[in-house]
Amino acid sequence: MRASPFAAPSIPSRAKTFAAASALALGAVLLASCSSSASDAPDVTPGDQITQVTQKFMDATNSGKVSAASEFLCKSTVDALGPDLTDEPAPEAQMQLDKVADIKIDGDTATAQVTVSMAGDGASDAKPQESTMKYVNEDGWKACQ
Repeated sequence: MRASPFAAPSIPSRAKTFAAASALALGAVLLASCSSSASDAPDVTPGDQITQVTQKFMDATNSGKVSAASEFLCKSTVDALGPDLTDEPAPEAQMQLDKVADIKIDGDTATAQVTVSMAGDGASDAKPQESTMKYVNEDGWKACQ
């Protein structure tokens, strides 16, 4: 009599299946642990993200790309500025980000002490200015005043 194709597998084939499944599971764990090592993808803290968005905003503003700078602002600030955000020639005096410090995060809002100085024409007597900046996490941190 012929064996049914739906019959339970024999003990040796169950052992082989278990061994193969175990090897695949172990391989997946090892692969996941290797691909998430700190050297491959360093953790970027919320504080780092706030510093980066502040620098990107200043870079876009210094280049005169007001529309690009608005990408780093929260929705309520962009709405308050109005729909007529147009690019302008780069200003002669450029903002320079000196420091982002004392970052305080509370859920999806944050504040930081930001120190900015001016460089370039017309900025020789300008002193660094420190102010408290507000930030909101809207699919990434955005400056919000």
